Amino acid sequence: MKWIYPPSLSFPIADFSCFFYFSQPSSPCSCFTTCTGNEGTCRQVQLQSLSLATSLRSPEMNPGYQAFTNWRKQYGPIFTYWMGPFPFIVISEYERLKETFIKDPDTYTGKFVVEETTDLFRGGVYGVIDTTGDTWREHRRFIMHQLRDFGVGRDLMQSKILLEMSFLAKDIDNRHGDEVKVQEMFDIAVGSVINQFLFGYRFDEERLPEFRQLKALVALQMKKASEPKAAFALSFSWTKYISIGKEFRDLLINNRDQFWAFFQRQVDEHKKEIDFEQDESKDYVEAYLKEQRKRKAPVGEKEIFSNENLMNILLDLCSGRNP
Repeated sequence: MKWIYPPSLSFPIADFSCFFYFSQPSSPCSCFTTCTGNEGTCRQVQLQSLSLATSLRSPEMNPGYQAFTNWRKQYGPIFTYWMGPFPFIVISEYERLKETFIKDPDTYTGKFVVEETTDLFRGGVYGVIDTTGDTWREHRRFIMHQLRDFGVGRDLMQSKILLEMSFLAKDIDNRHGDEVKVQEMFDIAVGSVINQFLFGYRFDEERLPEFRQLKALVALQMKKASEPKAAFALSFSWTKYISIGKEFRDLLINNRDQFWAFFQRQVDEHKKEIDFEQDESKDYVEAYLKEQRKRKAPVGEKEIFSNENLMNILLDLCSGRNP
């Protein structure tokens, strides 16, 4: 399935779906009624409880994706559902996906961004995942160019992966038949390939604590962000005044600060050693710093290759390390 997040649409969305948010006179809480539908039909799915927190658990299906399968059967390959105040348009047919996104990609380059969340977590609209327009195009083009330069899609990347596999095989041999945690070893190998692209070094024995710290941060963030209360906390700004919202925001900020501290150490080390006269770069950070110097904007103008963008792009790329 493919989710599209239309930033400018409010209810109702054409004749696809509508959403009702109302207060119960007998309760200080509110509840959601979600409408899903397609082309003139609309079926209310009454959520589980008058309590806003518990209503986020619905629809109560196991496995959870069965809800989407059922909606597809009932409403067809394109339908809309709502989470909180946000509409999600689902395209669940392969040919329609190709028709929509491959043949008409420019129409769907926009992204849905919760500005309060990006301001809180990123310090603004930075990075590549949560940006759009010229900033997104510039950085995506630069990232893809660097990936090609560092061997993605060529024999060079294959040789780097094979080198990591040789380290992995050697590590297993050195255990002399003892029990090994194969998943962790593969994680380290994958993480090393990514880290070489970003910062120019692999996770050898000396640097394993770095890998474990970063992996733990990514795992914690992914786990917490996938919980229903996270969607609730990020959907409504007033939740920052109650414990459920405050705790989640504090977690995001703490994780971000730990990531940024690690990234900043890498950037500082690169600045000490970088040769700006050398055309070739050994990793992404070095290439970015050279491009930043080349494109330095006049005072008062917005700088696309800024330090804030670098920190957030590293966060976006680093998050892919968690398998």
